[in-house]
Amino acid sequence: MIKTPRLKNTGLCAIVKDEKMNAAGGIGDFIESTLPYLAGGVIIDTGSTDGTRQILERTTIRFPGLKVFDKLFNGFADARNYSLEKFKETGLEFAFVLDADERLTKQDFIKLQESLKSSQDEAFGFKFLDIYPDRSEPTYSYHSPRLFNIEMGLKYYDTCGVFEYISYPTGTRLNITIKHFRSVGETDKKQRIYAPAQREFKRTGKFPNLSENPFQVLAKKYNPQSRKLGRINFEASTSLIPAQL
Repeated sequence: MIKTPRLKNTGLCAIVKDEKMNAAGGIGDFIESTLPYLAGGVIIDTGSTDGTRQILERTTIRFPGLKVFDKLFNGFADARNYSLEKFKETGLEFAFVLDADERLTKQDFIKLQESLKSSQDEAFGFKFLDIYPDRSEPTYSYHSPRLFNIEMGLKYYDTCGVFEYISYPTGTRLNITIKHFRSVGETDKKQRIYAPAQREFKRTGKFPNLSENPFQVLAKKYNPQSRKLGRINFEASTSLIPAQL
């Protein structure tokens, strides 16, 4: 039997709202499939009304290293940054940012433990796999780093109210895949924003305007409502643009 790995200096850093049940199995399953491998962490509830908050409170009994806080939603970046602030209070070194509809397997955590032992880096990126009820498909790897040393002082920014990102390169790319479970309804958003952008990247090999953060360009170009959403930040460099598809 394979011993359960435990990342001693690493903790979960998540924001949630109304995740009692989701495409991945819900908030209870998220915690039970993640916290056994970590040293603790923080979860910020941004206004759940479906019982998510009550489930979180019960799970802190089983996982005393998990701390739950409340903050009314005022944008994804605002919530993420608050989660980082509270994470600093845990005394843990590495923040592992995951959403409640994302999962890693036990084998993934074993690989992650081995990777961290052999690396002196402070930020890490992952592969991603979108899993729909009827199919699965890999997504492109221009995500912000998901695992990083909290002392780096990284900060999230909102982009057109659609994405939040860290103005920092992805970091060391690990050969580990985060499985993102999606519902049928999420396909519309993907087709409206992501798919046209992916086709353009394949055709031209670059995003429309390399002087801006690619997420801003894509959101403004493919989502007509994005110009009205505000909170656009242009401080990010082109480091988020993937080297290859």
